[in-house]
Amino acid sequence: MKTQPLIGIEIDENGQTKTYYFTDEKEADRALSKTRGDILSLAGVWSNLDWKEVVDSLDKIRHESHPSQAINL
Repeated sequence: MKTQPLIGIEIDENGQTKTYYFTDEKEADRALSKTRGDILSLAGVWSNLDWKEVVDSLDKIRHESHPSQAINL
C-alpha cells in the first residue's frame, strides 16, 4: 500500500479561513499560486499613485489633527 502525504493549506476567502487538503503537491502548488496572485494583484492597485502626493497628504493630516487626550491609568 502506497502512502501519500496529506497537505493542508489555509486560505482566506471572504474574511473566513478555510483549510483545503491535497494529496498531490502540484494541486497544492496551484492553490497557493492563485492565492499569491491575488495578493500581488492587490499590490498593483496602488501602482498608479503619486507617492510624493500620498506622503504629503498623510503629513498634512498628521499636522492638522489634534492629539488625543492623555490616558490616566
